[in-house]
Amino acid sequence: MKKRIFFILSGLSLLAFSFWFLMSSEEPNQLFSQKVKVALRAVGHQLLLAHGDSTSLVMPVTSLTENTYQLSFQKPLSLDPSALVVVIDSVFQKAELPKDYLVETYSCF
Repeated sequence: MKKRIFFILSGLSLLAFSFWFLMSSEEPNQLFSQKVKVALRAVGHQLLLAHGDSTSLVMPVTSLTENTYQLSFQKPLSLDPSALVVVIDSVFQKAELPKDYLVETYSCF
């Protein structure tokens, strides 16, 4: 009887540990994704403010694929590439995001 209880408790402990391990391994990816989305919204806000626009909306950041995100605006916005780099560097540094990243801009009408 004691062996049976020991094996049941051992099995439940192993199951609980496995569940915790699986959940904790997904959490950093989700946390990173949310952190990137917040930082990109901040980048969008800073770009709008740099153009003197405090009323237009920064649309929600969408995740296109893993580690690929899309930032869009309510109204068309012209971007100066050097200003874009400065804003992204500043916001990403504050958010403690990696310094190696790729930015692509598309003209969408």
